[in-house]
Amino acid sequence: MTQSYLGPVVCALLQDPTVMDILYHPTWVAVDRVGVGLVDVPEAIGTAKILNLLRHFGTILTQAVPEHTEVVELTLPGFRARFSGLYVGRNGCDSFFTIRRPTVHGLELEAYVESGTFSQETLAYLLSILRNPFHGILIAGATGSGKTTLLASFIRAILRYRTKREHLLIVEDTPELWIEQPLVTAILATPRLNYRAALRAALRHRPDRLIVGEVRGGEALDAVKAGATGHGLLMTIHSESAMSAVHTLCSRMAEATAGHTDMQLVPQAIQTVVVLGKRDGGFRLTEIASLTSIIGNEVTLGKVISS
Repeated sequence: MTQSYLGPVVCALLQDPTVMDILYHPTWVAVDRVGVGLVDVPEAIGTAKILNLLRHFGTILTQAVPEHTEVVELTLPGFRARFSGLYVGRNGCDSFFTIRRPTVHGLELEAYVESGTFSQETLAYLLSILRNPFHGILIAGATGSGKTTLLASFIRAILRYRTKREHLLIVEDTPELWIEQPLVTAILATPRLNYRAALRAALRHRPDRLIVGEVRGGEALDAVKAGATGHGLLMTIHSESAMSAVHTLCSRMAEATAGHTDMQLVPQAIQTVVVLGKRDGGFRLTEIASLTSIIGNEVTLGKVISS
């Protein structure tokens, strides 16, 4: 039923491993492809099809019709992709939706060296810290910089090079990581199980390493607390330098406590910050910094690798 509403073009794109996002507007359709960026897609579109989809998914969620809900969000049945639609404009004439596919496997880290994203020296350093189950890593970058893809690649490296059996537990609010391996568990936050509650629930399931999708709010505090108490922590954040990433993380933590948070928890949970930035018309690994301490508002970083 869902596939008939989506149509053959969208269904085919959802099966394409190079597609990360599908952007569907009344007058244009585009996809964001791994390593390429936004590409136009020839598709018969229009407001009527979008409204039919919003009404169909609104019914699945037992919501009122989109004219009254304005926002329709769910995980697509059968695809594990995240659908987010907005009913906007007069009679819905400007309505649109975006579908985000999970980053199914990520790349082998060696592929980043081949593409020039980082050097052999950087690869050796990353593998050394990934082998340590207690080493916390924060991946930072702008929108579309490849943070989640790199996170998926880190998970692949952990699974490939780990020296003992470990339970990896993934917590996300949008299903982007899809790692089907033994001892890998995924929890998806929903309106009924919010991000913070999902993180707290995850700790009851004996994770050796906790992998967290992009933190945008108070859930940062729960993630850092987990990392500071012995769970190896990997997560991503929207920021364009190591220093701003740490400050942004602290700000997100403060949102959960009205500002009364012990920021010294952060270096206990995060030891390395990896930054993806723009360079030579694309995105490259531009900085790796070690997080030494946070005293008051003073953050001390040590440069490991800088472009």
